[in-house]
Amino acid sequence: MILKNYNWNFQNCLPLNFCDHVIKYAKEQQFITGMIGNRKDKGFDEEDLKVRKAEILWLKEPWVLRHLTPFASLANKNAGWNFEYHRHEPVQFTKYVDDGHYDWHADMDVEPPNHGAVRKLSMTIPLVDGSEYEGGDFVIKNSFGHETVIKGYKMSFKEKGYEICKGAVSKELASFCYRYFLLKRDAYYYMRSKDYLSPYETIFGFHGDTQIQNSYNSYADVAMETLSSTMLPFLSKQINVDLHQQYTYTRCYSYGDVLERHKDRPECEISATLNLGGDPWPIFIDETGGVDNKGVSILLQPGDLMIYRGCDLQHWRDPFEGANAVQVFLHYNDKNGPFKKLCRKFDEKEMLGLTVDFKNKA
Repeated sequence: MILKNYNWNFQNCLPLNFCDHVIKYAKEQQFITGMIGNRKDKGFDEEDLKVRKAEILWLKEPWVLRHLTPFASLANKNAGWNFEYHRHEPVQFTKYVDDGHYDWHADMDVEPPNHGAVRKLSMTIPLVDGSEYEGGDFVIKNSFGHETVIKGYKMSFKEKGYEICKGAVSKELASFCYRYFLLKRDAYYYMRSKDYLSPYETIFGFHGDTQIQNSYNSYADVAMETLSSTMLPFLSKQINVDLHQQYTYTRCYSYGDVLERHKDRPECEISATLNLGGDPWPIFIDETGGVDNKGVSILLQPGDLMIYRGCDLQHWRDPFEGANAVQVFLHYNDKNGPFKKLCRKFDEKEMLGLTVDFKNKA
């Protein structure tokens, strides 16, 4: 039998809450070390790790199979395989961590299994969005040696309202911006202590705002405005949206700070939070668009960025337990979106780089 198709792909076929539910359920179970199939009766061998490094468990729950088996039937028909099969094995849940892998193999035992059946079809489903990890490509090689690489499926910005960009800026640039902002903060507080600056002047930043009372903040810092302008083409292409730059807001957090759940104002229709440095501090986002849901925890490393629909999705941070963390928020509008009229100016200012005092001034 010569096969025309060796694999059949579905995308966006399972609801996100199903994937999350499977992951949550699996985490409550006991994992075992994944072994090589034809050696499972001989016990685990350290040599196995050269071929396979993963933790697994078997899910026999009917609700899992009920969601998955229709796709096996549909692929069997659409791909032209038309295999006759009469039973389903339990679902294997596999967890890969750092350096996790599974080398070349076939999903069947070398010797016929005891139940007298052989595997005809296999299905693999990535439960975690492809933007949340590196590597992990799934590679299929047919009988002629041709390889097909299936990368971890990455849901689009349009589908879920946010996207993670690993290494959006280099670690060197992030470090420079981080040290620049800490120096600016220190200079600000020094000038305040010597009465060189009025508490009402904002050109060198300001202490506290309506969200974080004890933070140091800078609205439309010229360096950050330049960074936002530089990243505009990249971000527009990344999410396939024609963006208009509004303004930037940079904040230095300290121990105990809490960012409450909130949505952003129209001028922040599409925002990007960029980690410049400091101690790790995850941001939470409710990708359902609802209110008071648990949300997804996202930990950005220096240079990583998350772009999101700030007006639509609640986002927040739990109490900060580190010494400091510096984030810059790059705010944009969709030129063809519901707030396109706001694209005439830069957050009610005539040009970029002007402080908040210049709003509504011609």
